[in-house]
Amino acid sequence: MIKKIIRNLTVTCQSYYRNIYPPIIIMKGAWLNDWGFEEDTPIAVYCEDDKLTVVKQDNKKRVRLMKVYGKCIENKMTTMLLLKGKWLRKWGFDFGTSVVVRCEYGKLTITKKL
Repeated sequence: MIKKIIRNLTVTCQSYYRNIYPPIIIMKGAWLNDWGFEEDTPIAVYCEDDKLTVVKQDNKKRVRLMKVYGKCIENKMTTMLLLKGKWLRKWGFDFGTSVVVRCEYGKLTITKKL
């Protein structure tokens, strides 16, 4: 099976405490497993202006530490990765922003869609 290298997504929002609506990037599906992000994989997110890089956790200095988790959708377990918080806005990812996810094994690079 040929793996899809590019994924197009949109930054959305999710209700939160005290009517604060932080931006959220939702990535879910078997494709995460295909690129090395299985359930319970610890990850690090490196932030630059208009670019986020998600990698399997290493010993380098990181900006954000998270974990891939599994969720049951329609009686089927699927892998899910959520990037959520006001910090996304700080790095240029606000509601409605179209993004491109470029996949490499063990690495996801998220940039604004031009």
